[in-house]
Amino acid sequence: MKEMLNVKHPEIYAKMFIDRMPENPKNVLIYGISDKRTIEIILDNFKNTNFVIADRDANNNLLRYFYPEGKKYHYINTTDDNNDLTLFNEEGEIEKMPRFDVAVMNPPWDIHLKIIEKVLTYADNVVNISPIRWLQDPLATEKQKSDYKKFENTISKRIKDIEIIDSAEIDKMFGIQYNTTVAVYHFDTNGGYDYPSLMDSKSKNYRKIYKSVMKKSSACPELKLYKDSKKKNFVPVCLLSGHIDALNEGPTFSRDRYRYFVNNKCINPNRKDVNGLTPEKAKSYNLKTFDTVNVAEFDTADECANFYDYITSPFFVYMCKCHSMDGNVTPKYLPFMEDYKTKRTNDEIFDYFNVSDKNKKFIYQELKRLQ
Repeated sequence: MKEMLNVKHPEIYAKMFIDRMPENPKNVLIYGISDKRTIEIILDNFKNTNFVIADRDANNNLLRYFYPEGKKYHYINTTDDNNDLTLFNEEGEIEKMPRFDVAVMNPPWDIHLKIIEKVLTYADNVVNISPIRWLQDPLATEKQKSDYKKFENTISKRIKDIEIIDSAEIDKMFGIQYNTTVAVYHFDTNGGYDYPSLMDSKSKNYRKIYKSVMKKSSACPELKLYKDSKKKNFVPVCLLSGHIDALNEGPTFSRDRYRYFVNNKCINPNRKDVNGLTPEKAKSYNLKTFDTVNVAEFDTADECANFYDYITSPFFVYMCKCHSMDGNVTPKYLPFMEDYKTKRTNDEIFDYFNVSDKNKKFIYQELKRLQ
Protein backbone atom coordinates (compact mmCIF):
# COMPACT_ATOMS: atom_id res chain seq x y z
CA MET A 1 0.00 0.00 0.00
CA LYS A 2 1.32 3.43 -0.94
CA GLU A 3 2.56 5.68 1.86
CA MET A 4 1.89 9.40 1.72
CA LEU A 5 5.37 10.31 2.96
CA ASN A 6 8.73 8.89 1.99
CA VAL A 7 10.48 9.66 5.26
CA LYS A 8 14.25 9.41 4.94
CA HIS A 9 14.95 9.61 8.70
CA PRO A 10 12.03 8.07 10.63
CA GLU A 11 14.00 7.99 13.88
CA ILE A 12 14.41 11.79 13.78
CA TYR A 13 10.79 12.26 12.70
CA ALA A 14 9.55 10.09 15.60
CA LYS A 15 11.83 11.80 18.12
CA MET A 16 10.25 15.17 17.30
CA PHE A 17 7.02 13.80 18.76
CA ILE A 18 8.32 11.51 21.52
CA ASP A 19 10.46 14.21 23.16
CA ARG A 20 7.39 16.40 23.64
CA MET A 21 4.93 13.75 24.81
CA PRO A 22 4.09 13.45 28.54
CA GLU A 23 5.30 10.39 30.45
CA ASN A 24 3.04 7.35 30.56
CA PRO A 25 0.08 8.74 28.61
CA LYS A 26 -3.05 6.59 28.82
CA ASN A 27 -4.75 7.53 25.53
CA VAL A 28 -2.85 8.78 22.48
CA LEU A 29 -4.13 9.88 19.07
CA ILE A 30 -1.74 9.49 16.13
CA TYR A 31 -3.05 11.38 13.13
CA GLY A 32 -1.50 12.09 9.73
CA ILE A 33 1.99 10.74 10.48
CA SER A 34 1.73 8.57 7.36
CA ASP A 35 4.96 6.65 7.76
CA LYS A 36 4.99 3.05 8.99
CA ARG A 37 8.43 3.01 10.59
CA THR A 38 7.87 6.33 12.39
CA ILE A 39 4.64 5.05 13.95
CA GLU A 40 6.33 1.79 14.97
CA ILE A 41 9.03 3.76 16.80
CA ILE A 42 6.40 5.80 18.66
CA LEU A 43 4.48 2.65 19.62
CA ASP A 44 7.64 0.95 20.87
CA ASN A 45 8.32 3.83 23.28
CA PHE A 46 4.99 3.50 25.11
CA LYS A 47 4.13 0.00 26.31
CA ASN A 48 1.00 0.58 28.40
CA THR A 49 -0.76 3.13 26.22
CA ASN A 50 -3.99 2.92 24.26
CA PHE A 51 -3.49 4.25 20.73
CA VAL A 52 -6.01 5.46 18.20
CA ILE A 53 -4.13 5.52 14.92
CA ALA A 54 -6.11 7.49 12.38
CA ASP A 55 -4.54 7.64 8.95
CA ARG A 56 -5.27 7.16 5.27
CA ASP A 57 -3.11 6.87 2.20
CA ALA A 58 -3.18 9.05 -0.92
CA ASN A 59 -6.09 6.99 -2.30
CA ASN A 60 -8.15 7.47 0.88
CA ASN A 61 -7.60 3.82 1.89
CA LEU A 62 -7.19 2.87 5.52
CA LEU A 63 -3.55 2.27 6.44
CA ARG A 64 -4.18 -1.08 8.06
CA TYR A 65 -0.51 -2.03 8.35
CA PHE A 66 -0.02 0.69 10.97
CA TYR A 67 -2.00 -1.17 13.60
CA PRO A 68 -0.64 -3.69 16.11
CA GLU A 69 -2.38 -7.05 16.14
CA GLY A 70 -5.67 -6.93 18.03
CA LYS A 71 -6.02 -3.13 17.73
CA LYS A 72 -9.03 -1.54 16.09
CA TYR A 73 -8.67 0.26 12.81
CA HIS A 74 -9.80 3.87 12.74
CA TYR A 75 -9.87 6.77 10.38
CA ILE A 76 -11.00 10.34 10.82
CA ASN A 77 -13.24 12.17 8.40
CA THR A 78 -12.74 15.94 8.13
CA THR A 79 -14.64 16.67 4.96
CA ASP A 80 -17.96 17.85 6.33
CA ASP A 81 -19.00 21.51 6.22
CA ASN A 82 -17.88 22.17 9.80
CA ASN A 83 -14.50 20.45 9.39
CA ASP A 84 -15.50 18.31 12.34
CA LEU A 85 -13.66 15.15 13.31
CA THR A 86 -15.67 11.95 13.10
CA LEU A 87 -14.11 8.69 14.23
CA PHE A 88 -14.98 5.53 12.31
CA ASN A 89 -14.00 1.92 12.93
CA GLU A 90 -12.95 -0.51 10.22
CA GLU A 91 -16.57 -1.40 9.50
CA GLY A 92 -17.35 2.24 8.81
CA GLU A 93 -19.33 2.65 12.02
CA ILE A 94 -19.09 5.92 13.92
CA GLU A 95 -17.41 5.65 17.30
CA LYS A 96 -17.36 8.10 20.18
CA MET A 97 -14.27 10.28 20.17
CA PRO A 98 -12.38 9.57 23.41
CA ARG A 99 -10.46 12.11 25.48
CA PHE A 100 -6.75 11.99 24.69
CA ASP A 101 -3.82 12.73 26.97
CA VAL A 102 -1.84 13.66 23.88
CA ALA A 103 -2.30 13.80 20.12
CA VAL A 104 0.67 13.65 17.75
CA MET A 105 -0.06 14.92 14.25
CA ASN A 106 1.12 15.96 10.85
CA PRO A 107 -2.24 16.99 9.36
CA PRO A 108 -2.87 18.03 5.73
CA TRP A 109 -1.16 21.40 5.52
CA ASP A 110 -3.92 23.10 3.55
CA ILE A 111 -6.34 22.61 6.48
CA HIS A 112 -3.86 22.15 9.33
CA LEU A 113 -5.23 24.99 11.47
CA LYS A 114 -8.79 23.70 11.31
CA ILE A 115 -7.58 20.23 12.30
CA ILE A 116 -5.46 21.56 15.18
CA GLU A 117 -8.34 23.68 16.43
CA LYS A 118 -10.66 20.68 16.54
CA VAL A 119 -8.16 18.21 18.03
CA LEU A 120 -7.41 20.67 20.85
CA THR A 121 -11.00 20.14 22.01
CA TYR A 122 -10.24 16.41 22.45
CA ALA A 123 -6.66 16.46 23.74
CA ASP A 124 -4.89 18.07 26.69
CA ASN A 125 -1.57 18.02 24.85
CA VAL A 126 -0.95 18.17 21.11
CA VAL A 127 2.38 17.78 19.33
CA ASN A 128 2.04 18.88 15.74
CA ILE A 129 4.21 19.46 12.66
CA SER A 130 2.90 21.95 10.10
CA PRO A 131 3.70 25.34 8.51
CA ILE A 132 4.58 28.33 10.70
CA ARG A 133 4.17 31.21 8.25
CA TRP A 134 0.62 32.01 9.41
CA LEU A 135 2.18 33.24 12.67
CA GLN A 136 4.83 35.20 10.80
CA ASP A 137 2.47 36.83 8.32
CA PRO A 138 3.73 40.42 8.00
CA LEU A 139 0.30 41.47 6.76
CA ALA A 140 -1.73 39.87 9.53
CA THR A 141 -2.83 43.25 10.82
CA GLU A 142 -3.76 44.41 7.31
CA LYS A 143 -6.06 41.50 6.52
CA GLN A 144 -9.57 41.47 7.93
CA LYS A 145 -9.69 37.68 8.10
CA SER A 146 -6.09 36.60 8.58
CA ASP A 147 -5.42 33.19 10.12
CA TYR A 148 -3.38 35.03 12.76
CA LYS A 149 -6.55 36.72 13.98
CA LYS A 150 -8.97 33.87 13.31
CA PHE A 151 -7.12 31.24 15.33
CA GLU A 152 -5.53 33.40 18.02
CA ASN A 153 -7.86 32.44 20.85
CA THR A 154 -8.38 28.79 19.93
CA ILE A 155 -4.83 27.87 18.86
CA SER A 156 -2.16 30.51 19.49
CA LYS A 157 -2.96 31.00 23.17
CA ARG A 158 -2.53 27.26 23.81
CA ILE A 159 0.98 27.09 22.37
CA LYS A 160 3.46 25.96 25.02
CA ASP A 161 6.51 25.90 22.77
CA ILE A 162 7.56 26.06 19.13
CA GLU A 163 10.66 24.77 17.36
CA ILE A 164 11.02 26.20 13.88
CA ILE A 165 12.50 23.86 11.29
CA ASP A 166 14.14 25.21 8.17
CA SER A 167 12.53 24.21 4.89
CA ALA A 168 15.76 22.56 3.68
CA GLU A 169 15.77 20.24 6.71
CA ILE A 170 12.14 19.25 6.14
CA ASP A 171 12.78 18.71 2.42
CA LYS A 172 15.70 16.42 3.30
CA MET A 173 13.68 14.45 5.84
CA PHE A 174 10.63 13.85 3.67
CA GLY A 175 12.35 13.69 0.31
CA ILE A 176 9.93 16.29 -1.09
CA GLN A 177 10.56 19.96 -1.86
CA TYR A 178 8.01 21.94 0.17
CA ASN A 179 9.64 25.40 -0.02
CA THR A 180 8.04 26.50 3.24
CA THR A 181 9.18 26.79 6.83
CA VAL A 182 7.45 24.48 9.29
CA ALA A 183 7.46 24.09 13.04
CA VAL A 184 7.02 21.50 15.74
CA TYR A 185 4.25 22.91 17.92
CA HIS A 186 3.61 21.77 21.49
CA PHE A 187 0.18 22.72 22.81
CA ASP A 188 -1.13 22.20 26.33
CA THR A 189 -3.98 23.55 28.45
CA ASN A 190 -2.02 26.57 29.73
CA GLY A 191 -0.11 27.81 26.67
CA GLY A 192 2.00 30.87 27.41
CA TYR A 193 4.33 30.95 24.42
CA ASP A 194 5.25 34.43 23.18
CA TYR A 195 3.90 33.90 19.65
CA PRO A 196 3.89 37.66 18.77
CA SER A 197 7.69 37.46 18.93
CA LEU A 198 7.65 35.39 15.74
CA MET A 199 6.97 38.62 13.88
CA ASP A 200 10.66 39.44 13.57
CA SER A 201 12.32 42.71 12.60
CA LYS A 202 12.57 41.65 8.95
CA SER A 203 8.81 41.04 8.83
CA LYS A 204 8.19 44.42 10.42
CA ASN A 205 10.46 46.09 7.90
CA TYR A 206 8.61 44.32 5.09
CA ARG A 207 5.32 45.65 6.46
CA LYS A 208 6.67 49.19 6.28
CA ILE A 209 7.84 48.64 2.71
CA TYR A 210 4.53 47.02 1.82
CA LYS A 211 2.41 49.90 3.14
CA SER A 212 4.45 52.38 1.16
CA VAL A 213 4.44 50.28 -2.03
CA MET A 214 0.69 49.63 -2.01
CA LYS A 215 -0.02 53.35 -2.16
CA LYS A 216 1.21 53.22 -5.76
CA SER A 217 -0.21 49.79 -6.58
CA SER A 218 -2.92 49.01 -9.12
CA ALA A 219 -5.09 45.91 -9.36
CA CYS A 220 -3.82 42.59 -10.64
CA PRO A 221 -4.53 42.16 -14.37
CA GLU A 222 -7.70 40.19 -15.01
CA LEU A 223 -7.02 36.46 -15.03
CA LYS A 224 -8.91 34.03 -17.23
CA LEU A 225 -8.66 30.31 -17.77
CA TYR A 226 -6.60 29.57 -20.85
CA LYS A 227 -9.48 27.65 -22.40
CA ASP A 228 -11.69 30.75 -22.07
CA SER A 229 -9.13 33.26 -23.31
CA LYS A 230 -9.64 35.11 -26.58
CA LYS A 231 -6.33 36.84 -27.18
CA LYS A 232 -3.20 35.22 -28.57
CA ASN A 233 -0.79 37.30 -26.46
CA PHE A 234 -0.76 36.21 -22.83
CA VAL A 235 1.29 35.30 -19.78
CA PRO A 236 0.29 32.08 -17.95
CA VAL A 237 -0.25 32.39 -14.19
CA CYS A 238 -0.73 29.16 -12.28
CA LEU A 239 -3.45 29.24 -9.62
CA LEU A 240 -3.39 27.00 -6.59
CA SER A 241 -6.42 26.83 -4.26
CA GLY A 242 -7.55 30.23 -5.46
CA HIS A 243 -4.14 31.84 -4.98
CA ILE A 244 -1.39 32.88 -7.34
CA ASP A 245 1.33 30.29 -7.10
CA ALA A 246 3.97 32.42 -5.40
CA LEU A 247 5.72 33.20 -8.72
CA ASN A 248 9.06 32.64 -7.05
CA GLU A 249 9.46 28.91 -6.29
CA GLY A 250 10.94 29.62 -2.86
CA PRO A 251 14.73 29.22 -2.67
CA THR A 252 14.85 27.54 -6.09
CA PHE A 253 13.44 30.45 -8.07
CA SER A 254 14.47 30.45 -11.71
CA ARG A 255 13.25 32.44 -14.71
CA ASP A 256 13.42 29.15 -16.64
CA ARG A 257 10.05 28.32 -15.16
CA TYR A 258 8.31 31.35 -16.65
CA ARG A 259 7.24 32.09 -20.18
CA TYR A 260 4.84 34.16 -22.20
CA PHE A 261 3.11 33.65 -25.51
CA VAL A 262 2.94 35.90 -28.54
CA ASN A 263 0.54 34.84 -31.28
CA ASN A 264 0.19 31.54 -29.38
CA LYS A 265 3.93 30.85 -29.65
CA CYS A 266 6.07 30.35 -26.54
CA ILE A 267 8.81 32.82 -25.63
CA ASN A 268 11.29 32.38 -22.78
CA PRO A 269 14.58 34.31 -22.93
CA ASN A 270 16.35 31.55 -20.98
CA ARG A 271 14.81 28.48 -22.60
CA LYS A 272 15.50 28.31 -26.31
CA ASP A 273 14.21 24.73 -26.41
CA VAL A 274 10.63 25.85 -25.64
CA ASN A 275 10.56 28.96 -27.79
CA GLY A 276 8.15 28.82 -30.72
CA LEU A 277 6.11 25.94 -29.27
CA THR A 278 2.33 26.10 -28.95
CA PRO A 279 0.88 26.34 -25.42
CA GLU A 280 -0.16 22.68 -25.54
CA LYS A 281 3.39 21.58 -26.35
CA ALA A 282 5.22 24.08 -24.18
CA LYS A 283 3.07 23.35 -21.10
CA SER A 284 3.58 25.42 -17.98
CA TYR A 285 4.39 24.82 -14.33
CA ASN A 286 4.73 21.08 -14.87
CA LEU A 287 0.98 20.71 -15.30
CA LYS A 288 -0.44 17.77 -17.25
CA THR A 289 -2.90 20.04 -19.03
CA PHE A 290 -2.74 23.69 -19.97
CA ASP A 291 -6.50 24.17 -19.53
CA THR A 292 -6.24 24.66 -15.76
CA VAL A 293 -3.77 27.55 -16.13
CA ASN A 294 -5.01 31.11 -15.77
CA VAL A 295 -3.62 33.72 -18.11
CA ALA A 296 -3.19 37.48 -18.13
CA GLU A 297 -4.05 38.68 -21.65
CA PHE A 298 -2.48 41.64 -23.43
CA ASP A 299 -3.00 43.43 -26.71
CA THR A 300 0.66 43.49 -27.73
CA ALA A 301 3.77 41.36 -27.55
CA ASP A 302 5.63 44.18 -25.76
CA GLU A 303 3.07 44.20 -22.94
CA CYS A 304 3.51 40.46 -22.48
CA ALA A 305 7.27 40.83 -22.31
CA ASN A 306 7.05 43.73 -19.86
CA PHE A 307 4.66 41.87 -17.56
CA TYR A 308 6.94 38.84 -17.72
CA ASP A 309 9.90 41.02 -16.74
CA TYR A 310 7.89 42.49 -13.89
CA ILE A 311 6.77 39.23 -12.25
CA THR A 312 10.33 37.89 -12.45
CA SER A 313 11.94 41.10 -11.15
CA PRO A 314 13.74 41.15 -7.76
CA PHE A 315 11.14 43.58 -6.42
CA PHE A 316 8.13 41.38 -7.20
CA VAL A 317 9.89 38.15 -6.18
CA TYR A 318 10.67 39.69 -2.80
CA MET A 319 7.10 40.87 -2.29
CA CYS A 320 5.87 37.36 -3.04
CA LYS A 321 8.38 35.66 -0.77
CA CYS A 322 7.46 37.80 2.22
CA HIS A 323 3.75 37.49 1.63
CA SER A 324 3.60 33.77 0.82
CA MET A 325 1.99 31.82 3.66
CA ASP A 326 2.19 28.22 2.48
CA GLY A 327 3.67 28.69 -0.95
CA ASN A 328 0.65 30.70 -2.09
CA VAL A 329 0.00 34.40 -2.55
CA THR A 330 -3.33 36.13 -2.96
CA PRO A 331 -3.13 38.53 -5.93
CA LYS A 332 -5.15 41.28 -4.25
CA TYR A 333 -2.37 41.73 -1.69
CA LEU A 334 0.40 42.07 -4.28
CA PRO A 335 1.57 45.27 -5.97
CA PHE A 336 0.91 45.68 -9.67
CA MET A 337 1.52 48.47 -12.15
CA GLU A 338 -1.16 50.54 -13.85
CA ASP A 339 -0.18 49.06 -17.22
CA TYR A 340 2.74 47.31 -18.91
CA LYS A 341 3.18 49.42 -22.01
CA THR A 342 6.55 50.71 -20.82
CA LYS A 343 9.64 48.51 -20.59
CA ARG A 344 11.37 49.03 -17.22
CA THR A 345 14.67 47.87 -15.77
CA ASN A 346 14.85 46.42 -12.25
CA ASP A 347 15.91 49.80 -10.87
CA GLU A 348 13.08 51.54 -12.69
CA ILE A 349 10.60 49.10 -11.16
CA PHE A 350 11.88 50.00 -7.70
CA ASP A 351 11.58 53.68 -8.60
CA TYR A 352 8.01 53.21 -9.87
CA PHE A 353 6.98 52.06 -6.38
CA ASN A 354 9.09 54.71 -4.61
CA VAL A 355 11.36 52.18 -2.90
CA SER A 356 14.23 54.01 -1.20
CA ASP A 357 17.87 53.08 -1.81
CA LYS A 358 18.06 51.80 1.78
CA ASN A 359 15.09 49.48 1.31
CA LYS A 360 16.33 48.42 -2.13
CA LYS A 361 19.60 47.31 -0.52
CA PHE A 362 17.66 45.49 2.20
CA ILE A 363 15.56 43.66 -0.42
CA TYR A 364 18.61 42.49 -2.36
CA GLN A 365 20.23 41.29 0.88
CA GLU A 366 17.11 39.36 1.81
CA LEU A 367 16.85 37.75 -1.63
CA LYS A 368 20.47 36.67 -1.40
CA ARG A 369 19.86 35.18 2.05
CA LEU A 370 16.74 33.34 0.89
CA GLN A 371 18.54 31.87 -2.11
